[in-house]
Amino acid sequence: MIPKRVKQFYVNLTDKFTEEDEKYAQNLLDGFEYYLFMKISNSEKKHSVRVSREFKKISEEIKLNKYSPTKDLLVEKNQTTENLKKIISKDGEEYINNFIIENENLFIKAGLLHDVGKSKKRINIIEKSIIVILNKITSGKLKKSKNKKIQCYYRHSEYSENMLKNHIKNKNLLDLIKNHHSSQTEDLKVLLFQVIDDRN
Repeated sequence: MIPKRVKQFYVNLTDKFTEEDEKYAQNLLDGFEYYLFMKISNSEKKHSVRVSREFKKISEEIKLNKYSPTKDLLVEKNQTTENLKKIISKDGEEYINNFIIENENLFIKAGLLHDVGKSKKRINIIEKSIIVILNKITSGKLKKSKNKKIQCYYRHSEYSENMLKNHIKNKNLLDLIKNHHSSQTEDLKVLLFQVIDDRN
């Protein structure tokens, strides 16, 4: 857990949001979505682009028969990957790959939009790291804090969905954005998204 968080901290500090990243987002989002995307911090924009681009890469590899969900999605052991493992065991790798291809645009767009709610109360990299550490120490009791930054950290998926719900008509996209941190889910699209989101 700690080495992974240290790596994420380092990546957030060093992997800068570029002009190429901005063009990538601009090409995939409409004017309102792009406006919301550009309101989040550069580190959050870069994270979102990484998630989106990874789904694009996965789709390309599936089309070339070079992707194995068992090998590539179940690297870490946690509740999400355990739930995903059960689905892969039951339905097979081909089913998972076909599901990703069928929902390719959904995943790519959700990658860019899932964290727009973080603009409600910006949290810098240091503050985010402190919240992650305190969350671990308090076993999640930090959620009860009324601090706006802490509330934004925990509720940003809800905020994201609220910002987009009157604009986006795709219910699956809104559901994915709203539930991308849900710990009580067996929804395949959410589980797939959580794995990619968590490692970026």
